[in-house]
Amino acid sequence: MKIIVLSVPLKSGIASDPEQSKPQIEYSDHNFGAKQMESVFTGLWAKNLKNEEGWASENIKLTSHSGTHMDAPYHFITQYKMMAIQCLQLMRFH
Repeated sequence: MKIIVLSVPLKSGIASDPEQSKPQIEYSDHNFGAKQMESVFTGLWAKNLKNEEGWASENIKLTSHSGTHMDAPYHFITQYKMMAIQCLQLMRFH
């Protein structure tokens, strides 16, 4: 069986269905990370960090409809619980 990957990269604002469900990614730089670390770790100051920089991070908000996905029959009809996405064989989609 040949598998073709149709996935799209997950990034802020990509096309989504419904439109209101667009993923949101908020990036925090190393300077902001240093401030976060000071608030999390008692006694730690940015001046103690290499280059006075903390971690860089992303805060990601998304739904099960974000990016490339497949809806199982159970998504639409509750009687098809045995057909939830984790119960379906990949071979069914070739």
